[in-house]
Amino acid sequence: MRTSKFDVPVEVLTDFLDAACEKEMNSTIVSRKRDEYSIEIDYEKEETSLIDELEDELETLIENMEEEEEEDEN
Repeated sequence: MRTSKFDVPVEVLTDFLDAACEKEMNSTIVSRKRDEYSIEIDYEKEETSLIDELEDELETLIENMEEEEEEDEN
């Protein structure tokens, strides 16, 4: 069993956890800092591609969040 850790901003937490659930990955919230949670996901070696997909999904969610924040400022 392997473990991958994700630092997820509060604003996209539910979207990220939804994505993990859709991939049938078990996630655990291990800590919280001001505006982000640390999420650990246990997976098997053959599920590495799912972890890669989650990393991409998180990156997209953060980019979209930042774009929305910029739009709100203008």
